[in-house]
Amino acid sequence: AVVSTQSTGAGEGEFWLSSQNRNFPNRMGKGSIANLSSAACVAASSFDMKITDPRDLLDSIDKEAYYNMLDVWLDKKVPIQISDPKPDLSIISSSQNQSGGEASPQNFQKVVQGKVQRFEDNIDTDAIIPAEFMPGISDEDLGTHAFQYFRPEFIGKVKEGFNIVVAGIGFGTGSSREEAPRALRGCGVQCVIAKSFAFIYSRNQPLMSLLGITLKDEKFY
Repeated sequence: AVVSTQSTGAGEGEFWLSSQNRNFPNRMGKGSIANLSSAACVAASSFDMKITDPRDLLDSIDKEAYYNMLDVWLDKKVPIQISDPKPDLSIISSSQNQSGGEASPQNFQKVVQGKVQRFEDNIDTDAIIPAEFMPGISDEDLGTHAFQYFRPEFIGKVKEGFNIVVAGIGFGTGSSREEAPRALRGCGVQCVIAKSFAFIYSRNQPLMSLLGITLKDEKFY
């Protein structure tokens, strides 16, 4: 099984066996429980719908035929070329000089005000926006499902003015989905403050126009 983004996902209380690399709560569907295994174990278990040791099936494979198929399927060895992008920043500098300096963004809000909703460490993107509601038709659409299973009262609290998220380490861990910051922005979150952000999430957040602040000072927390 893969992540539950199709029309039929795991039911509440259902146990799933999956060869994916994450088993966060609700990832396969609301209230479902995903257990991780090898792809071979998932395939072997699918016949009788119970966990099955795949080694008997693997041992029965014709090894010569298997390696012949690999020779057809796998790409021939191609040398890997690693390049380091070196953008010409003088173009940007020249453009700014011609326009009289950096342009100030329109409607820029210098002060963000609100009340805090506090979260613990390692909040994953499956909690922020469950996969079944992606990709959404807009940020606002995604925002109607923010933290839907993890903290159902979240959106209502945002509307009451609790529009600043404060978390611990590793905020945005898990799947690399840009829908996570989009959902937060779409429901009205003004800012996310955390001790640290997951790497890919930390890149997606500013790209999706959501303010994020890394703050490690324990006095603040």
